[in-house]
Amino acid sequence: MKCALLAFTARGSETAARISAALRENGCETETFVTGRDFESVRAIVGRIFPIFDVLVFVGACGIAVRTIAPHIKSKATDPAVIVCDELGKHAIPILSGHIGGANEMAVDIAAALGGEAVLTTATDINGVFAADLWAKKNGLVIRNLGIVKLVSSRILNGEPVGFVSEYDYEGELPPGVSEGDHKCGIYVGADDKRKPFQITLSMAPKNLVLGIGCRRGAPLEKIEEAISFAGVEIERVTKLCSIDIKANEPGLLEFARKRGLETEFFSAESLMSLEGEFSSSDYVRSATGADNVCERAAALGGGKGKLVVRKKSLNGVTVAVFEKYVSLRF
Repeated sequence: MKCALLAFTARGSETAARISAALRENGCETETFVTGRDFESVRAIVGRIFPIFDVLVFVGACGIAVRTIAPHIKSKATDPAVIVCDELGKHAIPILSGHIGGANEMAVDIAAALGGEAVLTTATDINGVFAADLWAKKNGLVIRNLGIVKLVSSRILNGEPVGFVSEYDYEGELPPGVSEGDHKCGIYVGADDKRKPFQITLSMAPKNLVLGIGCRRGAPLEKIEEAISFAGVEIERVTKLCSIDIKANEPGLLEFARKRGLETEFFSAESLMSLEGEFSSSDYVRSATGADNVCERAAALGGGKGKLVVRKKSLNGVTVAVFEKYVSLRF
């Protein structure tokens, strides 16, 4: 996690240094920007760092933070966490992306490190009730319809029942206010992005898909993206791209992985062929690569425990398969 700290006074700079040290101890990468030394225009520096840092900590007035981040706010799913601390370190106030971005938890950590107090204003947090978006983040889930989070939270806060349906195993007990059964509003965790078990359904899915891809030499990014779309892949759920080692320097594959922030792994033909299981087989592919199938075997080998959910799909010289890794949810 990358965190940017902004300070506007000498005392604020000292507090920013203390925050930076605490965050680094927790594994964050930090960079501190001090007015007069690293920037002159707050608007300019915020415009530059807002899209590239996971967390922004303003050591100063809330008004400065609110005015400067306002033009850049887009979505709960993508906006960085934003926290404001006074220059004496008495208060840490999350003002953006409290749950999904992690601002609330980080504010608590910062306050503890400074000997101050975290000022949380999120209703679910201050009332101590279940927060669906925070639970989704902790379980590595993608929320398909973020707008429904407010409706679910509102019902729980009002003491109204919320349903729960999951296609995946889970450990622990469902929290108060959430239960299996027939309800008007509820949470669905599953692979089918069209399924709506409730009249009002908050839809989620694990980020646990591994893409296996085979392609002709020089396949451009556009052809790779078209094939993935043709295969019906829910790209937001993909964490990894796998292929055979002779494709390790394919520009199109590498560009796609960079664009999506995906881990990549490339396997030898011997490793692919050593994998047991039922896979599509092609004599042509075997003669060209040494393995009778690239996409299915690469996806399965890169995925580990789980199952192939999309078998070989071909389009314009690109083959795609999808492996879903086993997950268990926790409450």
